[in-house]
Amino acid sequence: MSNVPRLYRQILKLAKVFPSSNKESIIEEIKLQFHRDKHMDPATQAAEIAKRFDVAYRGIEQMSQYTSLRDTSGSEWSVQLEKNPMPRPEGDGDGGAGGDDEAKR
Repeated sequence: MSNVPRLYRQILKLAKVFPSSNKESIIEEIKLQFHRDKHMDPATQAAEIAKRFDVAYRGIEQMSQYTSLRDTSGSEWSVQLEKNPMPRPEGDGDGGAGGDDEAKR
């Protein structure tokens, strides 16, 4: 748990330079989520805390890919993101999303 302040600072630092028109709302959401989660009990909510750490580290990885682009002077660059970095909880259906057949129409 001692990593939380460092993780928080790292995410905020990346969010401040993240190329988005919603930058301020992203920063506010990060702050709100961390402040909500600071009261989680590691003894009883260890699995949920581990999931939140996983999401935070994936967010750092993805934001780092975008923010590092601003330092590139060449025209060749790429960003590698997971196909579904934030999977739906088990038991959720497809939410009405069309399958491959609908996408081909």
